[in-house]
Amino acid sequence: MARQQSGLALGSVLGTNLVNIGLVLGISAVAMPLDAPWIGAVPLATLLGLTMLVLGLTALCRFVQRWMGFALPSAFGAYQVALCG
Repeated sequence: MARQQSGLALGSVLGTNLVNIGLVLGISAVAMPLDAPWIGAVPLATLLGLTMLVLGLTALCRFVQRWMGFALPSAFGAYQVALCG
């Protein structure tokens, strides 16, 4: 893709991921209802907050800087450790 179409590429990647997740979870839920009592409001709010942080930083900076490339996966890893125990 040309450099001028980076917004199109980002939208394509995000849209494809959202559709894939929605379809897989939707079809799975039709086959067998999903029960996840371990997912509470705090983990979902934390994940939503991290998502908003990524979107905000990307919109503000227009590209991911090196420190973001280290800090964001580190924050997600810390979230996973805290969530799993």
